Amino acid sequence: MHGSDFVLWGAMRAEKRENAHHYK
Repeated sequence: MHGSDFVLWGAMRAEKRENAHHYK
């Protein structure tokens, strides 16, 4: 896994977590 991929994955997780808060 490249560093850039890890950053992108982390950003995606953070975005999903934010969306989960909004939908709850």
